[in-house]
Amino acid sequence: MSCKKFYNKLPKILVTVVTAVMVFLPYIAHAASTSDLYNQQSSISQEKKQLQSIKSQKQIEASGLSSDLKSISSTINQVESAISQTRKEIADTQTKIEDLKIQIQNEEANLSREKEKQGNLIANWYMEGEDGLMEAVIGADSLSELVDKTRYYDAVRAQIEETINKIKALKD
Repeated sequence: MSCKKFYNKLPKILVTVVTAVMVFLPYIAHAASTSDLYNQQSSISQEKKQLQSIKSQKQIEASGLSSDLKSISSTINQVESAISQTRKEIADTQTKIEDLKIQIQNEEANLSREKEKQGNLIANWYMEGEDGLMEAVIGADSLSELVDKTRYYDAVRAQIEETINKIKALKD
């Protein structure tokens, strides 16, 4: 074969080779790309599963933290309520203490008046010459006068004793 024949057939050979390459090249390229795509898809699928697993774990953690937060919030509310109740009780107790102080002062003033009355009564007994209840009985002009004096003395003593007992009770 001569060169000339070869050159004449060369365009046909080239066209045939180029055509063959063009026909089979997409399959070869596509085969490599499909394999790569399947590998990528598998890798992405595994990564997706891992991320979903992590997501599930984080959701469980978030749920636990939310539960802990609610529990802590509830405890805080209970403590704040207890503090508020204790403050109210302290205020009530302070009010009662102030009221009792006033009552004690009033009763001490009453006791002072009663002591003064008793002192006046003893002074009257002395002025009248009576040293005791027996002399009051003997010195009475009438039974009515004796009963009146006895009632008066008893009432004064009872009132003084009652005032002393009130003061002791208030101080306790």
